[in-house]
Parts: sequence; C-alpha cells; structure tokens
Amino acid sequence: MRVLTIIKNIKMAKEEKEYQRKIKEGAIKELDPSEKEHQNCVYIQKRLRGILARKRVEELRMEEMVFLGMERKPKTKEEMLNDPIEKKNKTQTERKIIQRKNMEEFDQAKEDLKDEIGENEGQDIKEDMVKKRREWVDEYRASHQGKIPDDLKGFYEKDKVEAPLSPDEEEAKRI
Repeated sequence: MRVLTIIKNIKMAKEEKEYQRKIKEGAIKELDPSEKEHQNCVYIQKRLRGILARKRVEELRMEEMVFLGMERKPKTKEEMLNDPIEKKNKTQTERKIIQRKNMEEFDQAKEDLKDEIGENEGQDIKEDMVKKRREWVDEYRASHQGKIPDDLKGFYEKDKVEAPLSPDEEEAKRI
C-alpha cells in the first residue's frame, strides 16, 4: 500500500512539472484560482458520479442474477431474525454450556461419593482385604508344608482366571 502511495506521488509530481512546462511554453494558459477551483470541483464530481454509477451497475447486476436464478435472493430483516441455522447454532451453544455444567456437577458428585465411601466403608474394605490375604497365606502354608510365601504375587494372580470359552469362540480361536 505504501509503495502505491509513493508511486502515485511521483506520478503527480511529474504531471505538475509537465503542466508547469506547458505554461512556460505558452501551450496552455495559467488558470486563475477560481477557474482552478472550478476544475477541481468538476474533477471531484466526475469521480463521485463514476463511483455511484459503478455501485448502481453492481446493484442492477445482482437484481438480474436473482431474476435469472443464478444468485440467491438476499434475506430480509425478518428472515435474518428467524434464521433457522442461527437458531440451531444458538441452541447448540446453549446445550453445550448446560452439558459442561452438568458434567462438572457429575464429576464433583462422583468425588464426593468417593470421599464418603472412603470415610464410611474404607476401614471395612481394608479389614476384609487383610482377612482374605491372611486366609490365602494360611491355605498356601497348608498346601506347601508350612512354608511362608515369598510375596503376595500369587494372591493377586489367583483372581485373574480366564473365563471358559464357548464352543464358537474355541472354533474361532483354532482358525
């Protein structure tokens, strides 16, 4: 943009020099200030009329395109207010806000419930697990001539028994 301004200024300076040279040669006579003002007014009027004419031509072109069915008819203010797409977007945004709020409430309730279970039943669960481990150790000692297990790995792996496969699953596994 700046380059265009510089180029335009250079062009205007050249035109002014050319105008001054023609005045000196006598090819044209120098205008008095009122005539210069009149010429400037005429120049501005020409430019404005050109701009307005181009706008009018664009409006006529759009009307013709609508008439021919090549462009959509512009929406009226009422249609813009009752636009179903805008309503859908607004409703969707509102629902997402409600959804986020509900999810936050759900997460908070879940945390509260987890804390409550930990307070109320935590000790019972812990005692139950200790009892199960002790029973497993006793069973282990009974089956291994009184030997104490090296670790509790066997206790945790005893519950990892795979469910028996159905005949269809066995057949699929073979293939």
